[in-house]
Amino acid sequence: MSRSRPSARLLTALFVALCPFRVAAERLNIGSIGADLKGEAHQLEPLAGYLTSRLKAVGVESVGVEVRSKPDDMRDAIAKGDVQIVVESPYEAAIMAQETGAVPILRRWKKGLAEYWSEILVRTDGQLADLQALRGRVIALEDPGSTSGDYLPRVMLATAGLGVQVLPGLDARPEPDRVGVVFSNDHRTSVLWLLASRVDGVALDTTFAEKLRKEEPDRTRSLARSITVPRHVVLVAPSVSSRVKNEVESLLLAMSDSEEGRDILRQSSTDRFDHFPLGVDETFKPIYESLKVLALPSAQSGRK
Repeated sequence: MSRSRPSARLLTALFVALCPFRVAAERLNIGSIGADLKGEAHQLEPLAGYLTSRLKAVGVESVGVEVRSKPDDMRDAIAKGDVQIVVESPYEAAIMAQETGAVPILRRWKKGLAEYWSEILVRTDGQLADLQALRGRVIALEDPGSTSGDYLPRVMLATAGLGVQVLPGLDARPEPDRVGVVFSNDHRTSVLWLLASRVDGVALDTTFAEKLRKEEPDRTRSLARSITVPRHVVLVAPSVSSRVKNEVESLLLAMSDSEEGRDILRQSSTDRFDHFPLGVDETFKPIYESLKVLALPSAQSGRK
């Protein structure tokens, strides 16, 4: 009596049952927000390639790049599962965390800075003694949505009880009880406007404020300085498993320890990645509080 051979289907089932440690391959996307989609993607592609070559052991087949021009679009991409890792500015990171449940895991150092702040400066030849003196005056900010050139200075003004009125141009004037704001799109332009008396004040980040003090030591002075925030933030979507999240975190932290990693960091305009010295909660607490001061819809959504 001959014995029948097991069918191919049976053999496949047995193989599956006897291989409990198989890891289903998945694809991750790393993303950021920027008007220059190609430029942003070009910066992230070396980092995506670096992670692709090292995440296969935890079941990640590849890491792609997804760039969005608008914050809302990036938040939608996270919510839909199209983006799993995000590298973004602290305020956008805070709003993403609130609205999507994404988790901040690391700081990204850029241009030698792990953290920075914003200052509001005025000319020394004027009579503006404090922020209250800016009522009915005009200050130059950099870009709408910029951390140092929009969010932080508006938080300083709001905390001082000052309302902001965005103006269409330099010739427009605000209401007497409000601070007029014009966007210059560039810190250098803001400084030129200030020194030429076309605006009464400017908001500058750490680097440009120090540079102005060195180049024009007697012409400006600081009225206020904002809270200190991380230079950039890495977040991971809530859909990412703990195993993958921990591996991504370990790989990014170790990049600055090898020549290959440092080369990829240079290509990605990054100095290095590290943990938040105060921890995530303490680092983001003042940012979340300032979002409430600005009364942004995301700050009132109740989602964490």
